[in-house]
Amino acid sequence: LITNGKFNNFSISQTIARTTINDPLFPRSGSKFSLTVKLTPPYSLFNNKDYSNLGSDEKFKFLEYHKWRFDAEWYNTIVGKLVMKFEAKIGMVGFYNDNIGLTPFELYRLGGDGLANQNQILGADLVSSRGYDENDFPASNNGASVFDKFTLELRYPISTNPNSTIYVLGFAQGANAWRSFRDFNPFDLRRSVGMGLRVFLPMFGTLGFDYGLGFDKTNTNVNDNIFNRFGAFNIVLGFEPD
Repeated sequence: LITNGKFNNFSISQTIARTTINDPLFPRSGSKFSLTVKLTPPYSLFNNKDYSNLGSDEKFKFLEYHKWRFDAEWYNTIVGKLVMKFEAKIGMVGFYNDNIGLTPFELYRLGGDGLANQNQILGADLVSSRGYDENDFPASNNGASVFDKFTLELRYPISTNPNSTIYVLGFAQGANAWRSFRDFNPFDLRRSVGMGLRVFLPMFGTLGFDYGLGFDKTNTNVNDNIFNRFGAFNIVLGFEPD
């Protein structure tokens, strides 16, 4: 782990996106796709350093990595006002030089509501997983290089007023993270189901909560109450978590 030192992260990123959703607050139809690529210069290709014998402070003085992220969303009205949403997210971080390996920065951390540790020093991307806490994904405790997440939601609006959009939802979700791409298995998911509420107010953004039951929880505490032992509450404050 990196605990101290001075590191430099110079990168360029590009996002290509396409959207056909009909309403940004409560979509009833359409889709949205985006692909983001983030690259640093391959410094090790232009110098004669033997990175296999360098310490972490020198090896990661100038970070080098390539980072890929693909997101997809589909919306479809089932009957009346009932809307189905399907979402898929996949992220990967790779490296150029085997002697340097995976950067300790810019990785992924799964679990919880996606709001905890926003100021963590290693700059990991926080990905929520309803029904699970951060320590339910041990591969991402120090940052994972690969993650995937799939979500199916049924949404029903209570109010579609742009000044106060309110809807309830039920969801089924699966997500997981891996330290190495060699271990990546897109079908090895930690599953959960649950319900939630969303309220959009122009002055506050998106507010709400979810409660999910995690079918694959391993870090259960017999001293917890039944709601925390088999699931988790997630809070939404200001924006929808990743």
